[in-house]
Amino acid sequence: PIPCVPWQSQTSGHRGKVKYIYDMNFTCKWKGVIDGEKVEGTIEMADICADDDDWEFSVYSKKSTPSANTAIALIESSKQLILDKIDEFLSTLKKTYGPSL
Repeated sequence: PIPCVPWQSQTSGHRGKVKYIYDMNFTCKWKGVIDGEKVEGTIEMADICADDDDWEFSVYSKKSTPSANTAIALIESSKQLILDKIDEFLSTLKKTYGPSL
């Protein structure tokens, strides 16, 4: 689980439309086993904003081994799945809190 995600949000109304404004960053720890070797590291995401879909996404490992590099490649290849989950989270927030987000 992510213990704390710093973020800011607000809504704005213009011409009868609600505009959501937010900025979020987070770091997640990951760990696993590749070819019998324990690997671990972090995923960092930054600049998650409503007006920009080019969010920063970085994957790091504590070790620099072939197994760690395989783990990084696996996570990077799953980037779209992670982005889809963030979009789902943001949609849920908008539905739950509506204009008061």
